[in-house]
Amino acid sequence: MERKDTFGVHFVLRRMPTGRCYVYARIVVNKTKCELGMKQQINPSDWNEAKGCAKSKSDELRRFNSYLEEVRAKLVRHYQQLRLGDERISADMVKQAFLNYDKPVEQHSLMWLIGHHNEIMKTVLAPGTMKNYRTTESY
Repeated sequence: MERKDTFGVHFVLRRMPTGRCYVYARIVVNKTKCELGMKQQINPSDWNEAKGCAKSKSDELRRFNSYLEEVRAKLVRHYQQLRLGDERISADMVKQAFLNYDKPVEQHSLMWLIGHHNEIMKTVLAPGTMKNYRTTESY
C-alpha cells in the first residue's frame, strides 16, 4: 500500500516596522509546517500575494522570482529524497535536509588544533617562537 503524503512550499511575507518585508518559505508536510527565512527583503507593493511571488515588472524582480523557484525546486528534491526512506516525513525534516543539518561536521579538540598548527608552522617560525608554542602544547 502506497503512502499518501501531502507536501507544499509557499512563499509568504513578514512585515517589518520599516515597511519592507522579509520573504519566508513555508513548508507544509502532512499538516505539519515550518518556515525557512530566505534572508531576502522586498517592498510589499512588489509582491503578488495570490501567486506567492514578486510581480515581474523589472529584471531585478524576475531574478528574485527565479531565486525563489530554485529554492522551491531544491525543497521538492529534498522532500522526494526523504520520501524514498521508510520513516514518516515532517516539514522540519525537509528544512533540515535543505540546510544540510543532517551532515556531521568534523570537529577537532584544542590539543589536536595546537599540534596541527605546530606541525605546519615549524618551518616558518623561528625556533624561539616554536619553543613557546610547544610549551603551550605541553600544558
